[in-house]
Amino acid sequence: MTVHQIVENMYEGDAISIDVLQIKKALKKHGINGEIYRNYCDVSHREITRHFSNYKPIIGEKMIFHYSIYSEAYEQLIETIDSEVLLCFHNVTPANFFPSTDKFRKDHIETTKHQIKTFSKKFVKAIADSEFNKRTLQDFGYSREIVVIPPFLDLIEKFGKTNSRRNISKNTKILSVSQLNYHKRQDDIVKSFLVYQKEFDPSANLYLVGSYYASSQMFSRVKNLSSGNSNIHILNKVSDSQLANLYQTSSLFISLSEHEGFGVPLVEAMHFQLPIIAYDAGAVKETMGKGGILIKEKNPLLVASTMYELINNTVLYKQIQKLQNAEIKKYNSIDIENRLLKCLKIN
Repeated sequence: MTVHQIVENMYEGDAISIDVLQIKKALKKHGINGEIYRNYCDVSHREITRHFSNYKPIIGEKMIFHYSIYSEAYEQLIETIDSEVLLCFHNVTPANFFPSTDKFRKDHIETTKHQIKTFSKKFVKAIADSEFNKRTLQDFGYSREIVVIPPFLDLIEKFGKTNSRRNISKNTKILSVSQLNYHKRQDDIVKSFLVYQKEFDPSANLYLVGSYYASSQMFSRVKNLSSGNSNIHILNKVSDSQLANLYQTSSLFISLSEHEGFGVPLVEAMHFQLPIIAYDAGAVKETMGKGGILIKEKNPLLVASTMYELINNTVLYKQIQKLQNAEIKKYNSIDIENRLLKCLKIN
């Protein structure tokens, strides 16, 4: 049997790209081969993928079509899509999370909505990687069967076998991992951290890790808010080993994002038993479960006080870590693999 995958973009460190590669690996274990077809990619994926224009449908082959935003590949291949193609929906960030000046992004999202309205005619079944994404796809008008299957997250392959806590630094280290973007609200994280420094711990450090565009409004906000504060570290993409070290040596993970279709860094933080504070938005509660403290409002003093309590309350800290061990079982690769095979009607 052959199962191909089509995705609009393949980029290093991108959550969807990682999921695509892990699906290919999981299927190959069962003797199922297939190509990855994409539109755009970086150098690291050029040799292991093919441009979608090379895709030629063959009777009996199956296809997984990954979708998160307007797809040129979908427009070009719409006539070849049939019942053997499975939609894998990774969410779309609503236009209202982007500033009015970002007309290109807003127009792009509106076009995305029109594409999704045609999906019920083309895909008889869909996968959503969270219940939140399932509801989003339904809200867009998709009326066929939707199966919820979390993304493949082989964290041992990514970070190595160890997930032990190594509190090397005596100083408090607060960590956030996410692309620097409008809806991720790193500016709110900085505001809360500044209050934490002022009220509780002047020597604490904040690490904001994730790709960014220096021309973006969010980058400008974060830079302005952190101006002159040498304890705020804005990092771009880092290697897996560097990221593992940050997870292992930090005191707390924080996410104040206002829209998450899943939330891979939340699972990574739980893997390293790093206590979490997260704003209750999108699929955050669903992804994290009881593996952290969920907050309903983002008052900087409230957030800073919660940070202090979690870091310094040893009993609460250990209780959260124990709950994380239970929550992380939801992301067992073998279970996810079997659910995918069942969805594809292979096992």
